[in-house]
Amino acid sequence: MEDDITKISPGFTVKNQEPNPIIESPIADEIFSPTIPVFISGSATDPEDGLLLGETYSWTIDQISYPKQNSFFVEGLAPGNHTVTLTVTDSQKLSASTSSSFTILPLSLYMSSSPNLDGQCNEYASENNTIHFNLKPYSDDTRAHVSLLRSSDSLWVCFQGLKHINSSNVVVAVDRDSSGNDAQSDDLLYALNDNGYVSIRSGNGAGGFDSPPPSTANFQSSAFQITSTLWSAEFKIPLGSLLQKQLRLLFGHLPPITRLSKDRVQYFYPYNAVLTSPKTWASTTLI
Repeated sequence: MEDDITKISPGFTVKNQEPNPIIESPIADEIFSPTIPVFISGSATDPEDGLLLGETYSWTIDQISYPKQNSFFVEGLAPGNHTVTLTVTDSQKLSASTSSSFTILPLSLYMSSSPNLDGQCNEYASENNTIHFNLKPYSDDTRAHVSLLRSSDSLWVCFQGLKHINSSNVVVAVDRDSSGNDAQSDDLLYALNDNGYVSIRSGNGAGGFDSPPPSTANFQSSAFQITSTLWSAEFKIPLGSLLQKQLRLLFGHLPPITRLSKDRVQYFYPYNAVLTSPKTWASTTLI
């Protein structure tokens, strides 16, 4: 009988394998209301490390970074298509990524009755067709609130919970033909500061709002001081000869109008909008 023989193979190395990230929410091509926060969630495993935790995650939405955690809510995304990407990194610094696309619907404005223009905005809460959303949070994480509706001839906008910030301006910008190009002469910026001063400016076609408005441009507004630190504002913007049912809108609380520039982005809806770039504003449908 032959003796048992043990053979030893040459040494070898097991190559580190990349992790496996999964985006659980949103699912591919999911569609969301423009005023509801989007839930972002994912998980990841690694052949060597096992389950990976949130600190190894790197999230981006449209190449903008978000918290390093398993899940979170995101608000203020502009209507349109978006891409969320999850990248995870294992203990050996090997990374892997996965992406998913989703869509935010346009703001839809149905016909409503006209509220009173008094800066207090009491009627908006009881009007079924009112759209409600927040501006981008202030540094203390509080937020101004916006209510939006339309009547047969006007666009009505109410801002509440605005902070008094050194003669700042609350603004509504309108891209009347939804072209999305750099602010043109028919794109209008309506502004009201907390001292009651109003102004209208036109786009100059080159990335600024420093041109006089058309002679026919006008709007009505009202400011109301709630406390020594908070105020509200209301706009009535005539729809006039607006023939298009599609437009783009921007809402914001900004520094003094004389300091507005292409790169000055503060408390907007949509949150990542650029003042002089209507393509980043909120697509809106008049119904």
